[in-house]
Amino acid sequence: MIPLGSRGKVRGLPRCVMALKKKQEPLPSEGTDNALSALLELRVRQELPGARLRGRHELALQRLVAEITRDLRRERHGHPPVAGDADLLEVYVPGRSIESVRAEWRPERIVKLASNENPLGASPRALDYLRAHIDEVHRYPQVSTHALRAALAAHHGVSADQVFVGTGSNEAIGLSLGVLRPPGATAVFAEKSFSMYRHYCRVHGVAFEEVPLQDHAQDVQGLLEAAHRTEARFLILTSPHNPTGHTVTEAELRALLRALPGGCLLLVDEAYGEFAEPLDTFLPAARLLADHSNLMVLRTFSKAYGLAGMRVGYALGSAPAIALMDAARQPFHLNRLALGAALAALGDRDFLERTVSLTASERTRVAAILRERGLTVPESGASFLFVAASAPDGCVKLVALDGFQQHVGLQVIPAGVVAIFFH
Repeated sequence: MIPLGSRGKVRGLPRCVMALKKKQEPLPSEGTDNALSALLELRVRQELPGARLRGRHELALQRLVAEITRDLRRERHGHPPVAGDADLLEVYVPGRSIESVRAEWRPERIVKLASNENPLGASPRALDYLRAHIDEVHRYPQVSTHALRAALAAHHGVSADQVFVGTGSNEAIGLSLGVLRPPGATAVFAEKSFSMYRHYCRVHGVAFEEVPLQDHAQDVQGLLEAAHRTEARFLILTSPHNPTGHTVTEAELRALLRALPGGCLLLVDEAYGEFAEPLDTFLPAARLLADHSNLMVLRTFSKAYGLAGMRVGYALGSAPAIALMDAARQPFHLNRLALGAALAALGDRDFLERTVSLTASERTRVAAILRERGLTVPESGASFLFVAASAPDGCVKLVALDGFQQHVGLQVIPAGVVAIFFH
């Protein structure tokens, strides 16, 4: 008989299953979960020759097989989740709101330094629009979002049918992975990136591989090699990268597009792209759309434009891909005020230039202070800095530094680093 652990699980079976994983035992790429479970159970029993499983031991094996089947489905085949798989989905955890902090601590003054929100507030033109049209909220918004799409197309030098407008760039990420994936699709992206990449891959049954960072930067060559090895249909590149601030150069971007495996779509997430545009080495990826149908660019109004509360983002890509995403989205997915505010903000060049200029100057100043004190601060093209700092048990002791404690926020990120956000 096989002894049970304290929680009713069969001892030794996890080691057997890990051995199966290391062998990369072939599992069915299609078919029912029952078929997958049956094959796994058969292989586990073969690893335990002569074992007799009775009563509660048999039940323990069945429960363990069910758990491992679910994990293998997620890790190796990217099947969409089913009822009971909620724990496989990574729920996004935002920074604490001002309201929750006020309710718990009742401080006299609160300065929110999380979430990379624009410290200058929102575009004055966007605020004027909201004040003037607040009494129209009883009306449905436009379904086509034509006016904003046309303005974004003119702004980026593309046609209107190459623009998708959604609720933040999140919707564009989810829809692109959902409607553009073929059966058995795989995505590759850098580890320690935006958690919604993993989330939407799991939601839509896209298997994924995370490539380790190198020297606090995305390993572009490593991502390309992983894409070829896995025959990936999606390669997600974040430029500037959150949380490291790493910005992919024009040369790297062009080389990557030339070398992508056939059928692979390059998704370039430029949520912080406006902050990188002053850099000589940065090229907005949208400028390459005319020559590359396998490219899609994601941007947002949440950061540089100061409209995080409005939830407006967009994607730029080939007309066929955008048409599929537009057909799959929900009607009235953007509210009436958000559409008008985003259009007004897009035309407010003075506010955008002030935001980008102030961020660039503070980024340079604070980085110099930190480096003078012996800290490792990689170059950043975003609205924050990444500081590598080792400490026991992954904890970081935060010390206010004279000269900028009123202008920046400090946030501890797992893996022993500190991110500094400009405010």
